[in-house]
Amino acid sequence: MPPLLARTLFLIGVIGLWELASQTGWINPFTAPPPSKIWGGFIQIIQAGELGAAFMWTFIEALGASTIGTIGGIAIGWWLHSSKKIGIAYTSWVAAAASAPLVLLYPLFLVIFGRNTSTIIAMGALGCMPAIILKAKDGLDGVRPVLLNVGRAFSLTPRQQFTMIQFPAALPVIFTGIRIGLLFAII
Repeated sequence: MPPLLARTLFLIGVIGLWELASQTGWINPFTAPPPSKIWGGFIQIIQAGELGAAFMWTFIEALGASTIGTIGGIAIGWWLHSSKKIGIAYTSWVAAAASAPLVLLYPLFLVIFGRNTSTIIAMGALGCMPAIILKAKDGLDGVRPVLLNVGRAFSLTPRQQFTMIQFPAALPVIFTGIRIGLLFAII
């Protein structure tokens, strides 16, 4: 059997089992609605002409969440890097937050922001921030000392040393954190 045919038959089988399990009540239809209802809802969205607007709205929410998460994550990562005691004290907390199911905070965000776009953006920003914080701190901690010594040899102020040496040297690692954070913001 050709691989493409085998994959297609497997996918049809999984969807068929899902439909059967949901229709018979083996799976709660509220948790996993039958594929026929999902497909029907998708067709309704297309017919109503709301697909483009829904896509743009989701894009704007993800962009807002990732922007807030990136700015906040880089700032907090720099803070954890610049203050060694605070970095030692709180980096493990940030790592724990990265592995925690932050979706459990959704009811709290509903109380704080209400049922609107602000809740979605805040949840996305909170979801992407730990990865960006950790990578920003790692990137700034990983700047080679020889680069910092060159900056001192040229009598750069701490601000110049950060903007001309440390931040540009840490950018590849920071962008890795942003890429990972974007995935969490979209989810």
